[in-house]
Amino acid sequence: MPGLRPCHPRDRNRSTPEVDRQRSDRTVTSRTPWLPGRRLLRQLRRAGCMLGTLMVCASPVAAAEYALVEWDGSLPGDAVAAGSDSSGATLYVCVASGWGGHHPGSLGADGRCLVAWGGQQHEFDGDFQVLVGGTAPEGTWQDMPDGGVPGGAFPAGGDDSGPLLVCRVAAWGGTFPGKLTEAGWCYVAHDGDEHYFTSDYEVLVE
Repeated sequence: MPGLRPCHPRDRNRSTPEVDRQRSDRTVTSRTPWLPGRRLLRQLRRAGCMLGTLMVCASPVAAAEYALVEWDGSLPGDAVAAGSDSSGATLYVCVASGWGGHHPGSLGADGRCLVAWGGQQHEFDGDFQVLVGGTAPEGTWQDMPDGGVPGGAFPAGGDDSGPLLVCRVAAWGGTFPGKLTEAGWCYVAHDGDEHYFTSDYEVLVE
């Protein structure tokens, strides 16, 4: 398959340290209360919205914002349906903390968050976040047949190398979400291993 690799060369000799199970110190958009960020405020003002204790706006701009919420054992109703496995079961986007960063991965109906790192697939049974929101239940994706990072890509996580975006690939009889580096490498966890793609993937955009 074009662009498919077994693992990143720099990870082949890397040992896998114990996963840091401490919760992320990043700000998580919760259900209540909610305040818009500066970027959204600018968009709302351009759309002619009124902002105060309550936000009134006829524009769909606010609904387009993605957010991360803590996994509580049940799938949020507005979780982004990013793909499906070979059986046709829907896969969602999760973000797990470990190895000094926050890593996007795939969440199945069994409640396991699978993340690619260090040449391997890592499984989180809890203590991760789920991506919600967007203008469509399946999110908005931009096709990248030649690889790269499109404008407006959503930064769902990050590590010491920079932001980590959300990508997905059509492979193994399904469509699997994973993480995208700024260098244009899409990492996906599947069947116990880490795989990476340098082309023929899609990127989640705002």
